[in-house]
Amino acid sequence: MPSPLIPPELGTILLTRIWLFQVLISTPITLILGACSMFILYDGYTYIYDFVKYLGNTILAMGIIFIVLVQRKLVTGGSSTFLSSATGRKFTFGCETGKSVLATALWAWILLDAIFKHRGDDGHYNPWQVRRIICCCIAFIVLPLFWYPTVWYSYYATKHHSDFPVEEEEEEEGTAARAVARQGERAPLLGSERV
Repeated sequence: MPSPLIPPELGTILLTRIWLFQVLISTPITLILGACSMFILYDGYTYIYDFVKYLGNTILAMGIIFIVLVQRKLVTGGSSTFLSSATGRKFTFGCETGKSVLATALWAWILLDAIFKHRGDDGHYNPWQVRRIICCCIAFIVLPLFWYPTVWYSYYATKHHSDFPVEEEEEEEGTAARAVARQGERAPLLGSERV
C-alpha cells in the first residue's frame, strides 16, 4: 500500500486549525460589510445597488462562518472519529467545496465591482476603488492559502481513504478481537483438562 502524503491525524488537525483562520478572516468582512449595508439602507442618497452589494457580500461571508461552525460542532460535539469515517470525509469535502465557492464568489464580486464601477467626472478611479482593488489582490493571495488546500485535502481523503494505514490497523485489531471473543465463547470454562 502506498503511504499517504499526509497522515489522517495530521490532516484533521490542520483542517481544524485552518477553520479558525477562515473564521478570523470572514468575521471582520461580515461585520464591516453588514454595518455598511445598514448605513446605506437608511441613507436616502445612495444607489440601491450599493445596499445589495454590501448585503450580498455579508451573506456570503456569513455562509462561510456558518459552515465552519457546523463543521466545528460535528468534530467537537460528535464522535472524535467523525472526520475519519467515510460519511465524515464526504461531508467535509462538501463543506470545504461550499466554503471555497462562497469565498471565490465574494472575491470575484468585490473585484468586478471595483474594476467596473462608475468612475468620477474626471475619468479617474476614486481612492476607495483603488483600495478595494488592493484588497482584492490581497484576497487573491489568501484564497489559495486558506481555502483551496482544504478542498484538495478533503478530496484526497475522500478518494483515497483506503490508503491510510491507520484505519486498516484498527480494522485488523477489531477483527482479531472479535475472533478471540468468538473463540472464547465456544471454549469450555474449565478447559478440557480434569483436575
